[in-house]
Order: sequence, then C-alpha cells, then structure tokens
Amino acid sequence: MEINDDFLRQRSEEVAFVKQCIDDGKHIFAIGHSARLIIKLLGGNIVNLDEPVIGWYEIQPIENLNESDFSIDNPVNVFCWQKQTLTIPDSVRRIAKSPTSNNALIQFGENIICAEFLPNVSNGNDYVEHFGVDVKKGKFIQSKAELSNSNRKRQDAMHNLLDAILEFFTSKLEKRSRGSVPADNHSFTDC
Repeated sequence: MEINDDFLRQRSEEVAFVKQCIDDGKHIFAIGHSARLIIKLLGGNIVNLDEPVIGWYEIQPIENLNESDFSIDNPVNVFCWQKQTLTIPDSVRRIAKSPTSNNALIQFGENIICAEFLPNVSNGNDYVEHFGVDVKKGKFIQSKAELSNSNRKRQDAMHNLLDAILEFFTSKLEKRSRGSVPADNHSFTDC
C-alpha cells in the first residue's frame, strides 16, 4: 500500500480543523504528512525529492537560534521516510537539519514544531513491511538490515527528543499559567 500524501491535504474538514488550531495558537507537534499540511497552511510548499529517503539519518542542531526557540544539543539518529520535502516560509525557523533535508526539524512561533522524520519508529524494517512496500536499496534508501538496526541507544535518544519537545511546550504553558503570557490556550492539541 502506498500512502497518499495529498489525501490529508484535500480533506476540507481536517484542513479547517488544523488551520483553526494554528489560528488559535494551540501547541502542535507535527510529524510526516501532518508537518507538510501545516507548512502548506503557513505558506510553504511541498516539493518532490529527486531520490526517495528511507532509513536512519542523523539530524544535526542548527546554531544561532533565537533564545525562545526549541533546540537540540546533540545529533540524533531518526527514521526518515520521504518522497517530498518542505520549502519553508520566512516565518518558519530551522531547528535541525539532516544529510537529506535542511528542514528536518522546524518551528513556527513558540507553539508549532514540525518534523520531517518519524520519531515514533523504532524498527524501520517493521514500519516499511507494515505498509507493504518492497524496499530496494538506493542512494538514500537503506537495506533491510540497516532499516532494522535499532538499538537501545537510538531509541533512548528519540525518546529524549520527544520528551524535550513536550518539556518545551510545557514550559510555555507554565509561563502562561503564571501570568507572564496571556492564558487563552492551556491545552495541547493532537492534530
């Protein structure tokens, strides 16, 4: 089964819901197709890659971020599965890049973070087989053995990254509850 990336962006009810979440300043962490939908709503574009990307790739932190930006201190190996990438508007900031994407982790304002990777995947080969895709090694497509190469250190690093993103959002909500930021949106929204 092939995932139809355009399907989500064509469903008007879902698109309207996500747009409302953005307009309301909800905290959003989007991965994969959801990240593409959000970037499209923010004025960016989605472009096809010359070569698909399937495998474990290291994201590197971007230096010279704003003080209010989310940041990562060390490189993290993450699972990527993309046929497209994002071109981002000026209002979106790069947080981390990978060998296959300058927009691996990006941020809009203080409440939206988007990932072009899948931090919820611990075994890439299981993920690929779940979708019934016959993977043939390519320039940016790893072998089945490489896709399956998940270890505790890699899993811990991805969990730590997810924890750090949640902690970042939590700290923003705590500031609001103490009154230093208007307290109009005190919930996380799963878009």
